Amino acid sequence: MNKFLSLILVLGMAAGANAAIQLSINGAPAPDTYTMNVSDVITIDIMSDNTGAYGAWLVLEDKSLGEWANDMTILPAAGANATAVDWDADYPGWWEVNAASFNPDLPIIAGVHFLIDFHCLGEGDVLITLRNYDESETDRVMITQVPEPITLALLGVGGLFLRRRK
Repeated sequence: MNKFLSLILVLGMAAGANAAIQLSINGAPAPDTYTMNVSDVITIDIMSDNTGAYGAWLVLEDKSLGEWANDMTILPAAGANATAVDWDADYPGWWEVNAASFNPDLPIIAGVHFLIDFHCLGEGDVLITLRNYDESETDRVMITQVPEPITLALLGVGGLFLRRRK
């Protein structure tokens, strides 16, 4: 019985640790799928609901359809010793983030810790994942990129002209 309780306790703590950090888009919790226009730029946030230190990887899975539009912004809530490292030279699309504080006067505060902008490069789906250091996935969002309404309208009008010529 004690082994069973210990197992439940360990699994509960592991599940809680994974749920502590998550992605958000423009300040709102990220849905499983987010649709945006090709010309749009959105802000991907990394947030935590607790005050513990953590390290994670933010990964843009397909760089042919999207790109990080700027450098990562580290917010004060991530702690006095927070870091963000761009690993793009060795691992395209990867950022390493660490929320940490060794200063009791500047602790980690629950909330949004890191911000980075994402820009579309073309139509299609791009997967963005947040992973623990052991490569286990903590959160993910599928970005579906669609043409702007004006582009769709112009394509439709062009199709009508082509049809009329036949």
